[in-house]
Amino acid sequence: MLKAVKKLANLRKCKLVIVGRGYKEKILRKYILENKLEKIVKLIGYKENIESYIEASDIFVLSSTYEGVPNVLIESLYLKKYIISSDCSTGPKELLNNGKYGDLFKVGDYNQLFEFLKKINIKSNKIKYKINQGYRSLARFDYTNNCNKYFQIISKYL
Repeated sequence: MLKAVKKLANLRKCKLVIVGRGYKEKILRKYILENKLEKIVKLIGYKENIESYIEASDIFVLSSTYEGVPNVLIESLYLKKYIISSDCSTGPKELLNNGKYGDLFKVGDYNQLFEFLKKINIKSNKIKYKINQGYRSLARFDYTNNCNKYFQIISKYL
């Protein structure tokens, strides 16, 4: 993600906030310093609730190598944010309906991520459509509907 943002910063004004902590934090900090990205990239560490950070953003980027169920993508869909996500083996592709609700890039492919970031116009009708479709897709996570589906399955065997 840092490599993509470095390329993007040469074309337009941008800002990246990275939430979380991990074993590569020192490597990230070193890269930020060496590439003079301190003014546009902020590492804010682990936060209990990141909703306010997502709300303040224009785009949400998930750059994970691995995911289970990336709840942060569900939160981003709910908050009507445009999503660009790595296409790691489980989670993003299913939640974003194979790219219908956001963009998917190959894990580790910062050039592909850069191309998505470079071309994005958050105010375009195409982007607004994807955001709204993603938001509407959240009905599949409705607690009551899912409980009813389980009950229907179980009641066949009672």
